[in-house]
Amino acid sequence: MPLTQEERTAYLALSHLFLDNEMDDIDFRAIVHRLSGVHISITRMEYMLRHHLFPLLFMNFFLTIAADAFDEEWLIDKIEARVSSPPWFMMKALEAVVWYALSETVKPDWEELKQRLANRRLAAQPMPHPPTDKATPGSPSSLTRRR
Repeated sequence: MPLTQEERTAYLALSHLFLDNEMDDIDFRAIVHRLSGVHISITRMEYMLRHHLFPLLFMNFFLTIAADAFDEEWLIDKIEARVSSPPWFMMKALEAVVWYALSETVKPDWEELKQRLANRRLAAQPMPHPPTDKATPGSPSSLTRRR
């Protein structure tokens, strides 16, 4: 099952949480910038991270391979394979155990990224117009009965 362009962007941006380096402010800003134009909920991104990226990339925390990014086509191919043919029950159970045991390798950075992304999305929302004192025709306050 092919991924949408937004899903590809989200997966590739989130994969940076699995690189063998310490995340700093510049890294977080770069990822938030890439994700700010993606119309995928943070909850959905968390699912993508947990169920698709983590099983593929968690071993990177235990290997000493200097890289700036994962091979995009390799990663997208692996994710598309997982999405189109989800792991069978026993593999899901094993992945759940691995997540429980090793999720702290990625959770702190994910929580930081999630907060920054939520703040960015909130700041990008248009401000509501303040209420006016005058009732406009058809508004609830203009439709009240006069006694």
